[in-house]
Amino acid sequence: MRRLSSSLLFVIFLSAPIRAGRFEYVPLVKGVLLSSAAEVCFVKTASTGIRPSETVFFSNDVRCLPTGKYLEQPPGRFLFFLRSEGLISPYRSSFSSSGQQPLDSFKRITEELVPSAMIDLTDVRLDPGQWIAILAQSSPLGRGAIYPVPTGATSVQVPADTPVIPLIIANQLPLRIGNVMNIKAGGRAQPTFSNTTGGGTVLTWLEFDTELEQHGQYDSSKAGKLATHLTTSKGATILPVFSVADPAAAHGELQIFQNVPPGAATAHVDGETWQDDSASVAVVAGEVATTTEPLHVIPAGIVTARLLLPQGPVSPMLAVKQSCAGFDPVAPATFTAYRCATPVADIAKTDLSPCAAMTKDVPLSEQPQATFSRLPMGSYIIEARHPTLGRIREKVDVLPNTQTTVDLTSRAFPIFGRITRAGKPVRAEARFLGGSSHATTIVTREDGRFQSVLPAPPGEGRVEVIGCDGSFEYRYAPEGRIPPNVALEIDVPGASIEVTVRGAASGETINDAIVYAYEVPAEPNAPPRNRLRAVTNEEGVARFGAVDPPSTKQRVCAFAPPQGYLAQHCTDFTLAKTEEKKVELKLPKEGVVRGKLITSEPFQPALLFLATGQGVVKERITVGDDGAFWLREKPGAADYFALTGPGRPLYVLSTWSVEGDHLVLSVPQQRTRSIVIRGSNPEANRMLAVSIGGRRVPHQVLQIHLMNLRVDPGSPWTAGRTLPLIAENGVIAITLGPPLQEVEALGASGPEVFDRPEFANRLPTRLVPPDRDEVVFP
Repeated sequence: MRRLSSSLLFVIFLSAPIRAGRFEYVPLVKGVLLSSAAEVCFVKTASTGIRPSETVFFSNDVRCLPTGKYLEQPPGRFLFFLRSEGLISPYRSSFSSSGQQPLDSFKRITEELVPSAMIDLTDVRLDPGQWIAILAQSSPLGRGAIYPVPTGATSVQVPADTPVIPLIIANQLPLRIGNVMNIKAGGRAQPTFSNTTGGGTVLTWLEFDTELEQHGQYDSSKAGKLATHLTTSKGATILPVFSVADPAAAHGELQIFQNVPPGAATAHVDGETWQDDSASVAVVAGEVATTTEPLHVIPAGIVTARLLLPQGPVSPMLAVKQSCAGFDPVAPATFTAYRCATPVADIAKTDLSPCAAMTKDVPLSEQPQATFSRLPMGSYIIEARHPTLGRIREKVDVLPNTQTTVDLTSRAFPIFGRITRAGKPVRAEARFLGGSSHATTIVTREDGRFQSVLPAPPGEGRVEVIGCDGSFEYRYAPEGRIPPNVALEIDVPGASIEVTVRGAASGETINDAIVYAYEVPAEPNAPPRNRLRAVTNEEGVARFGAVDPPSTKQRVCAFAPPQGYLAQHCTDFTLAKTEEKKVELKLPKEGVVRGKLITSEPFQPALLFLATGQGVVKERITVGDDGAFWLREKPGAADYFALTGPGRPLYVLSTWSVEGDHLVLSVPQQRTRSIVIRGSNPEANRMLAVSIGGRRVPHQVLQIHLMNLRVDPGSPWTAGRTLPLIAENGVIAITLGPPLQEVEALGASGPEVFDRPEFANRLPTRLVPPDRDEVVFP
């Protein structure tokens, strides 16, 4: 393969003293020394640069000397070609000489000659300063030669059976470009320069970073196809007259685009193992426009990412969204190549949205894969997302002109089996709740059988089974881990319980009542077993559709705080194996106080707590959508309320009014503070107490408030953290408690820690200054 300068080069050191370095040019025909006379022709170029004006169009001053002689090369940079009668060298060759070669150096340069033809220039009319050059097409063996025609010459010798194109040069750039010619050996033809006015011509050239090869970062044996094209402002694509035959010899290659519509256009160079580059140009009808910058030929890499799915009796194609309504269409797998500006330490957890990304959707198959071409060398994170199996990432280093395969192995788990109820097949949804970051739902057929793929092994997690007809809900707890590639058989118990909840006084059904069903423990103080929870519907009915009859009695309990039925009432009964039991619970509304929460703004979801003393919660109160709530008893003189909710401020309310049989709790419009707490000792997590108007915010309320606002309650406060949205309906005081390690060692709970005598003298308190939202502890 030919390179940017001369072809085969030998350096021989002679023993005789010589005044300057000498060159010998040797013509070959099919590898054999040419016996007839030949000459070598030189054309000087600019001393540096690869622009066409500095190389191929620099001059038409052609100087020819006979071969077979030792020639002393003058300093400078030259293009050269060899020719003989009926023969010519077809590839562009060059050399640079500093004039400082060793005194005894000798260089022998061989050039292969091919049959030639003649172009007759007799009828070509040129203006002063214009001259003609002939550009030959490149081949995989080297760049096509350029043959400048000396002023006054009426013919020029060119390679036969090779596409060539004549150009009229003025001011070191093409002025007009002729039609492509291909002349047989020994033939003679005249050039044609079309005077088209409908379109223009665009000329650009390629520049290759030769340092990549010198530094070992480019392997020409792995170089893929390199191509250029031109796009117009209207989206048309135009291919060059001569394509790029060899990427390794692309340095200085000319690209010519003809019949380009007038207007803006963009020349491009690209390829699977090359980066994209472009250059803009304005096209004028009947003229030749040259881009101001070359198209940079920069090696790139290819990465093929493969998502490896588990092999087994179940096809990964079945891992699609399923419900009782049917199966969603198969979603594609998504592959993304991320390139981040800074190194990523944890590729599994880091948010990659700031990184540059290239994404491809691939139809789901047994082994989805995607190929990313033209990637600049560097580090990448390759990610595969399966529609239901989740995300997998791997890091890969991309090298120039190198194809890399990345295997992303899924932990997916094939699952199959059958669901029955009391031994009979049923259609049901089964939600696997363990072993993965999110639950996966699969659906049985009419015969009760199912097969799918889970994002991860299900482990020892439960399986929630819901009948497609709504008749039952059941949680199956496997004994140990669910094994792979073994049918999972789930038999749903056939017994059911239907509970109707009514008000004892009114007899009306109660919706949104909370109902529990569980086995009555054999021991008086033992916790309930197999506890199930449900909420009554608009008819006041709650159903437990799959109950495994216990060896002891069954118990159901209900209460409805939003409607004022605060006390839980229960009933016990026995249950046969397939019995459909119907139970009615009547809830009394005794010993309760009705309340109303009034706010100056539209009502928002709220949590209300009744507290006493120094932050001890007496009652957690459910507030209805209309602000109504119920208390077990009237608050005492030392009692107060704490109010919070998702996205809303934290209030402490110590005053209320009574209107008839209603307790009215008004939320005043107050300034809210977001308080920054700082300290000089950020070593450990410490407890924190907040008081507003002398009333301590209950510890659990403060924790709920922080979590509602996405603030980690366990963060080290002394490092400088923010306590957000505190309503200032009184003086705000912050007390810094002991480290959590000390609290845990004592076995103390949150509220009582601040009242224990061993901490009384070393719990510093700071008042929040009126003029700034900051508290600093020493």
